[in-house]
Amino acid sequence: MSSTKSIRSKLTASGLALLSLLMLPQLIQAQDAQFSQYYAAGLWVNPAMAGVTNSINFGANYRRQGNSLEFPYEISQVTAIMPFQRGASEKYNVGGMGASFFNERAGANQQFETNGFYLTGAYNIDLNFDHSEVVVVAVQGGYIQRSIDYSGFQWGSQYNRFVGFDENLPTGISGLNDQVSYPVINAGILYYFNPKRSAILYSGSAFSGLAVSNINQPNSSVLQDDNKAPVPLLLKYHGGMEFFLNNRTRVAPQILALYQASNLQFNGGMYVTYNLSGGGPLDNKRMEMLFGLWHRWKDSFIFSTGFNANNYAVGFSYDLNTSVFRYQTQGAGSSFEVSLSFRINTSQGLRNYNTPLI
Repeated sequence: MSSTKSIRSKLTASGLALLSLLMLPQLIQAQDAQFSQYYAAGLWVNPAMAGVTNSINFGANYRRQGNSLEFPYEISQVTAIMPFQRGASEKYNVGGMGASFFNERAGANQQFETNGFYLTGAYNIDLNFDHSEVVVVAVQGGYIQRSIDYSGFQWGSQYNRFVGFDENLPTGISGLNDQVSYPVINAGILYYFNPKRSAILYSGSAFSGLAVSNINQPNSSVLQDDNKAPVPLLLKYHGGMEFFLNNRTRVAPQILALYQASNLQFNGGMYVTYNLSGGGPLDNKRMEMLFGLWHRWKDSFIFSTGFNANNYAVGFSYDLNTSVFRYQTQGAGSSFEVSLSFRINTSQGLRNYNTPLI
């Protein structure tokens, strides 16, 4: 019996290694990763987000997908945004800059890892004298490093017909790099209508933005001998609005669409923010609860909740998988995500439109 279990264990490990190997080209040329709480990782969606916040922002996201599987997927990112402002009695944004770092891991033994760093610069163009309508243009430069740990792989040349897999046998594989690095160039443009943040004048806000990633289409191939595997362009559209239902409750419907390598992803849903403290929009001691429901087309329903104060926020979301993948994993393909942020308020001028900005 123990011998049978040992053989089954080896076959399972071999199967996972084979699956990882078969997925290698797709992983290397994969679609760029995305967060369910994308509003909490603004620079990840559109570099122009560096020009809209009226606070110094520090944020972090962590996502784990396929939590019950033997080879879960994990991604985390941290971001810092610094606005550039002018004005004496009332400050207004003229642009901003940001920096972000991310780490991505996948595979049976997390043998696929990606690290990246981005620097972002944004410039604001005012469309009227009170700075309530603005167009933001931005560029983003980054550097990506992808690595593969081949030590956990099992190759056909290491199969012994008497004992099964034998790690002492040579792999017979050559011509593969275990690391590849390349620069990335991204850009974005954003329009937003963001009226004065006062109980009388503020009735709602709206935004619409476009972004493109991998403009330079860098080579990401791990194969030697000058093989090419350009990272495909990623096109993004995001938009939404925010309005009051009453003095305490705000509603913010939003959408996000992504297109890359003939694949379309569409997210649609809304957030409801309820003010627990009862203060007005300028209340610097406000406490808010956030609730959200989204649908990622042909993939999952996303349930989220969070708490938002004047200078910090925390959010949690859960993706309930609805794709055909759930039948193959008995529902184990669902995901969860956590976000944290801290804000240093530098102006009471314009209200942040991208509710809930956590």
